Amino acid sequence: MNRLDIVKKGKTAVTAGEGRFVYGFTDFPQMTVILEYNLPIGASSNKGLANIFAWTAQWRGLKTFLTDTKAAVRGTQPDQTVNAPLAFRDTAGYLQALENVTDLWANRTAQKHAGGTQAAISQIRTNEVLSSPWELREIIRARDPSGVPTLILSTVKNNPDQSFKSGGNGLTAWLEANVVCTNANDRNSCSYNTANGQMPEKITNGSATVNLLGTSAPTNFSWFDRSPNAKHRFLALNTCSGCHTTETGTGFVHTNTISGAPSAFLQADLATRLRNFKNLVCLSAASTGGLDLTDGDNLSGLRVGVSGATH
Repeated sequence: MNRLDIVKKGKTAVTAGEGRFVYGFTDFPQMTVILEYNLPIGASSNKGLANIFAWTAQWRGLKTFLTDTKAAVRGTQPDQTVNAPLAFRDTAGYLQALENVTDLWANRTAQKHAGGTQAAISQIRTNEVLSSPWELREIIRARDPSGVPTLILSTVKNNPDQSFKSGGNGLTAWLEANVVCTNANDRNSCSYNTANGQMPEKITNGSATVNLLGTSAPTNFSWFDRSPNAKHRFLALNTCSGCHTTETGTGFVHTNTISGAPSAFLQADLATRLRNFKNLVCLSAASTGGLDLTDGDNLSGLRVGVSGATH
């Protein structure tokens, strides 16, 4: 799946977002593992992809293998209202084209580094209930003192540490001071006012400094999503262990590990992802001359890869 839509403002010159593989158990106990790769561009790309538009062209080219695609009509996509698997006119050709695309970011030499090459993997996340409690974990790539790449357990971004499960240790006070809402009753109007727009790893609680982000994320942060405070509900919506069940109506995963069907939350979020995706593509393509915006082709037919067995 592709996540070209997650590129942050000001980062479009160094990355085209992420490509992801999601693996999931098809029976209990439930577990998913998601491998998240950087889509390198420009000087960091070992495959010669210059910008976001170059990546978009790779993904968009896959549509030519579908039976109901009109190759002569720009922007045409299969009828997305048909509730059936998409048919391929050339299955072998599609699989080879898909392999060619994924090889650009999943190959161990996909990214340049210090005069050499390296894999472009950014992090691995797990979502499991192998035993109680349900937990999320994030594992990042780092280098040991000798410079050898290794994988280490890291904080789960924007997810409070277990010690905040009952709302203690100053999290409520931090939210009040660091979340701004244009509408006090609408959590969708809220945002963090921190320098990078995210929760920090630590906060000062009185005279003591405590961890804010967790290395593992516990379940049942029900006081987030049930709170009448829009700032608390904003955190719930942006927190994996807060957004499930009450907030999103999702029991465990956002992509069914057997059928691949997206959750109601993910279906609703696709509209936002598509809008971000189209904006980035149009801006990048317009600057390179790769897209003619005068003929009515506004990329409205592009299909964004459904992402996220873990939120």
